[in-house]
Amino acid sequence: MLTLRDYQIDIANHGAAIVRDHGILYLSMEVRTGKTLTAMAVAQTYGAAHVLFCTKKKAVSSIIADYEAMAFGFELEVVNYESLHKVTTWGKIDFFICDEAHCLGAFPKPSVRTQELKKYVRDKPVVFLSGTPTPESWSQIFHQLYISQRSPFQERNFYQWAKQYTKPKKRYFYNREIPDYSDAIVPIIREKCNHLFISYTQAEAGFSELVAEEIITVQMLPATYNAIKILKKDKVLTGRVGDLVIADSEVKLLHKIHQMYSGTVIIDNLIKAFKIFDYSKIEAIQSQFAGKKIAIFYKFIAEGAMIREKFGSR
Repeated sequence: MLTLRDYQIDIANHGAAIVRDHGILYLSMEVRTGKTLTAMAVAQTYGAAHVLFCTKKKAVSSIIADYEAMAFGFELEVVNYESLHKVTTWGKIDFFICDEAHCLGAFPKPSVRTQELKKYVRDKPVVFLSGTPTPESWSQIFHQLYISQRSPFQERNFYQWAKQYTKPKKRYFYNREIPDYSDAIVPIIREKCNHLFISYTQAEAGFSELVAEEIITVQMLPATYNAIKILKKDKVLTGRVGDLVIADSEVKLLHKIHQMYSGTVIIDNLIKAFKIFDYSKIEAIQSQFAGKKIAIFYKFIAEGAMIREKFGSR
């Protein structure tokens, strides 16, 4: 059976008080600090009877396992965001937990999942979880809190909100002028919603780094750097056979650059297509760790394919 750490109990007590007063709590806790159990402890302390825990598909089983390992006094229903339309117990739910809450923060228009949750959360208590509440811009906070009627931002939509809390700019894509609301005025945003946040770091939780890290920098092919430079400038990259790599937002651009530095990229105008174009990183691994037993972690499916291509049955 799992037990809560002292700091999780303290956060649960403090967090439940915030929920009682404001209807909203945002747990901005770093990985490994146990924010999942802490959020459930908040629900328990608050006195919830039926909790809906919204998360990403890959996390569903571990959240259920954590719940089953504790003696919480509420019913828990765990659903991935893509399956919200399958929930049939909206009438029973009296407490919401939104994991990876930053995924609700698309702007200027709310995402489908944000709109779906807004229909049911209303004035019910909600806890948001994220180690990075606003990874690209503080403008992402509006639609997260927007799902609750008790949001400190009472503007009816993002455009009304942006007039006061952002410095709108213009950017160009395919010679089209597009409004850019990413330049948020952080001090006045934080002043409005800081009382809803509890932050906690690994250092505060007492974790110390036990791994001696050595960062090895690998030189990629010149063509890779040139392609990334073009993508940053034009927000689109066209291959020799008409294949397109599109990065029409800042988050997509960062994601595409991350892919390309792995030596692979997803082709956007083809279904489930990717291209492997630079083996520099894998060749560096082969050279520097020859004869050694190692583990290789990778992020992208195409990157995994490239590793298997080079290492085969090894």
